[in-house]
Amino acid sequence: MPRGAGDVRPTPDKVKGAVFSSLGEAVVGALALDLYAGSGALGIEALSRGAAHATFVDQSRHCAEAIRRNLAAARLETDATILQADLARALRRLAAGPRFTLVLADPPYAKQPGRASLAQQLLENVDLAAVTEPGGWFALEHYKTDILTPPPAWRASRQQRHGDTLVSFFTRAADASPSAAPVPLNLADPLPRSSPYRMERRNGVIATQPPNSDHPHLRGNFSLPTSAGRGQGCGTEATASLAQRAAPVRHHP
Repeated sequence: MPRGAGDVRPTPDKVKGAVFSSLGEAVVGALALDLYAGSGALGIEALSRGAAHATFVDQSRHCAEAIRRNLAAARLETDATILQADLARALRRLAAGPRFTLVLADPPYAKQPGRASLAQQLLENVDLAAVTEPGGWFALEHYKTDILTPPPAWRASRQQRHGDTLVSFFTRAADASPSAAPVPLNLADPLPRSSPYRMERRNGVIATQPPNSDHPHLRGNFSLPTSAGRGQGCGTEATASLAQRAAPVRHHP
């Protein structure tokens, strides 16, 4: 589905913060993939929290340019790759590279009755599963009415709700046997008991906080503008104070 500048729906800071609090240490050292990247807010947040590298995918030239500007403002160009391509083409190109340990996606919402959910289509995309490392995480934003049924390649972990937005978390199954029965994700799915993060539920949101609030891996604090909504492009430069070197970003048209 074409995604132009007018379709961009930036992830609010509150949602973004809850997503990354939930992911916790899984972000540190991760190879991150940001699909339907828009302004690049999710991938840049991953980099700021210690991800080793982020690949941004969006077919819009305006969004690719916005991501490049935001990476430059955050001084994170050396840790990023931008693919200006549709999803199918991008995943085919990525198949030859290392597998990702963290996938972040915010596809356009399917609000109209009878319209197919892009979130469900992403879950069922075998090429996405193929480029994700077994045990890797997938954080998927989608509309509140979507009931996602993960295929055998993904294991449902938990879910957050923020107004009209749901964020569903999955892990890449090590054994993707077709015999495994898919189970619809439910908002009540908890964190694994072994998680070192404490779970809190506030206003319908399952959020996690690290055991030590002084996170050692944060590179700095920054925020992307949330005012760049419909008809206003993909977002302008980030405001940042990050001690990262600047260099030209790799941009693959």
